[in-house]
Amino acid sequence: YQRRVHGGYLVGQAHQGMKQMFSFMNSARLHVGIQGLGSSELTLQQSIPYARERLAGRAPSGAKRPEKPADALVDHPDIRRMLLKQKAIAEGSRCLVYHTSLLADRSHAATDAKVKAAIEAEMSLLTPIVKGFLTEMSLETSSDGIQIYGGHGYIGEWGLEQIYRDARISTLYEGTTGIQSLDLLGRKVMSNKGAHLQAFCAQINAFCDECKATPALQPHATALQAAVAKWIDVTTKVLVQASKNPDVLESASYEYLFYSGYMTFAYMWLRMEAAAVHALAAGAADTDGFYKAKILTSNYYFSRLLPRTESLGLTMLAPTTHLTDLPEEAFAFLE
Repeated sequence: YQRRVHGGYLVGQAHQGMKQMFSFMNSARLHVGIQGLGSSELTLQQSIPYARERLAGRAPSGAKRPEKPADALVDHPDIRRMLLKQKAIAEGSRCLVYHTSLLADRSHAATDAKVKAAIEAEMSLLTPIVKGFLTEMSLETSSDGIQIYGGHGYIGEWGLEQIYRDARISTLYEGTTGIQSLDLLGRKVMSNKGAHLQAFCAQINAFCDECKATPALQPHATALQAAVAKWIDVTTKVLVQASKNPDVLESASYEYLFYSGYMTFAYMWLRMEAAAVHALAAGAADTDGFYKAKILTSNYYFSRLLPRTESLGLTMLAPTTHLTDLPEEAFAFLE
């Protein structure tokens, strides 16, 4: 800090204000991403006890608790769909937060300039994903929490409506999701011609190659490598289109953020699954089923959430004219 004559302080070098601002803005964005993790985790913790205790109807495959007048909510596949989504998102969010936190520590400790630059490039790429994707997914998980409770979830007694409102504002803090999307596709991908993304994808592919040596991990490792190839392909197509049509960047960025979020989570889930598989293979006790739960949740993620990238890939490449052709006055005919 340099003391200025008028009593204020100059942070960093003169005429570098925007650069200095983003140094703490990016830190704040990562912190808001952690708030998204918190909302998803709290919703999960609120939903599980209620789903296990609340009795309602019989499971479609037959009574699971014949000694009781009805089965619990958790016995119904539709409720399990939401609970598993909450679990997959909360634990995937936590893994990504740990990953970026470790990157920050490694960057701080790095003494080699090239190593430090590579770490910071990955941090730069992942920051809008942490902020934008984690908060948006916390909005979805908290909405599911209200759904699990039914009408009870909408009132203040259970606290779920408060979680939902907190999740909603987190998508606005430190730059809306639209801003994070533009930051990811415009600044973090397009400005370096996809070099940072290519490096991250190379890291994922290398890990998948390691996983293929373990039979239990081969299906998801193979699926993730195929998805990475599509991620690179769709990115290339978007960048080519954006170089010819300036509307493409903004029209595709929102879907691109979510596409990248689901891909990054798939990498996190394969890492968690690999850790669980290796721990069990080494003879680790799993009396509470923790490791098995990781593997089963990874199965859910790869079969139910990662496929969302397919539709996102189609929509981000749709003609921009489908957004721009409608005249302004035709949005509503109120007169």
